[in-house]
Amino acid sequence: MLSDGRRQIVAFHMPGDVLGLEVDERHCFSAEAVNNATILAVKRSIVMGLAARDADFARQLWAVTAQECQRAQNHIVILGCMSARQRVASFLLFMAQHSSGHNEIELSMTRRDIADYLGLTIETVSRTISHTNSRSN
Repeated sequence: MLSDGRRQIVAFHMPGDVLGLEVDERHCFSAEAVNNATILAVKRSIVMGLAARDADFARQLWAVTAQECQRAQNHIVILGCMSARQRVASFLLFMAQHSSGHNEIELSMTRRDIADYLGLTIETVSRTISHTNSRSN
């Protein structure tokens, strides 16, 4: 939640993703599951201790951190450089990559969630998805 009460969704995580890696001891973000989820919480001290002792683990941790940085950079490009139609298309392509269906994309999140992630209104997301769906039929 932003200080003015608006909500900003910064990522949709998929099974196997790592989340909550933050610089400070205090977490600045929260997480909410849109499906049933099992979460494994690990203390920072344990992760840092293991990384100090195990170079392979440290490399894996760096790779996960770099991947999260790349995800954030991609989201910045989406928000800053793309039209509404391009934002929705980019989101649908991302979801298609993580979908098990061949010709369908299952969206577990609400249109409000998608709108908050893409920096758009619910109406714009609904209109764009409907327009895209009608063009594919």
